Amino acid sequence: MPIISDMATIITSIAFLLVAVGALVVFVGIFVLVVRLGRSIEILAESGSVRGGDGGDGPRQ
Repeated sequence: MPIISDMATIITSIAFLLVAVGALVVFVGIFVLVVRLGRSIEILAESGSVRGGDGGDGPRQ
């Protein structure tokens, strides 16, 4: 029964391919989240340095 053996090989190969594609999608998703987090931290740091020029002790407007 070589047909069953061939089918098992094909199914195993497809399963490995799906696992590899899933791992790639997860890796890209984590990378995108890290980049977005870095950009938002950078924006917060820049806006904080602009607003906090006098240390916050100045008169309120």
